[in-house]
Amino acid sequence: MTDSWEELSLVSASPKLLHKSIEGVVMKQIAAATKKAELSQPIPLPSPEPQRCNADPPQRRKRMDLCVMTFVDRLQQYYRTRVCLSGEEVSVAQQRVLDIATEIQAFLHSKHPGMPLGDMTLAGSLLDNLQVVKADHACLIVPLQLESSLWTPIAGEDTFLGHPQYCMVRRENLEYFPRGRSYWDRHLLAGYLSSNNILGTLFLECCRVVIFKIT
Repeated sequence: MTDSWEELSLVSASPKLLHKSIEGVVMKQIAAATKKAELSQPIPLPSPEPQRCNADPPQRRKRMDLCVMTFVDRLQQYYRTRVCLSGEEVSVAQQRVLDIATEIQAFLHSKHPGMPLGDMTLAGSLLDNLQVVKADHACLIVPLQLESSLWTPIAGEDTFLGHPQYCMVRRENLEYFPRGRSYWDRHLLAGYLSSNNILGTLFLECCRVVIFKIT
């Protein structure tokens, strides 16, 4: 204000010049006051846009659920949906295997009436309900009836196998009971019962049953 009034004192005494000078000083002061008031006011923040409440598509929701699941949860879900078999499917498969076993046993008795075999039973993963994805294979146990006076089981630890879960069957008393006294003498190999020979014979007979059933 002091500078402004000093400027006025230097202006000529003409009324027109004096009026213009006063008007210019007033306009400067008004502009300065307006600028100061604008700087003192807070800057308005932009209002946030309202978010849409549209429901997520099913694929996105499923992907988010998978991200939240732990690794163990994913394994369990995969086992339930892709691996595990239903009880009904397992039961149907077991019954079919038992029907096949009955057919095989009847064929063996008719083709080899002197073959001393016990009743076939179901075994393996299908019996223990451990099959996964699809019940497409099964195991059958075929008991062999051996004469206790002619055959002796030898534990696997005492043989070259060296495994406790296996054993070998040795032919005994050959000097008193020569070969031919037992039905299983035809499958002897180096004084022991050969499981490979027995399996080969049973496999061929089972294949004949399957071919006969298909044709």
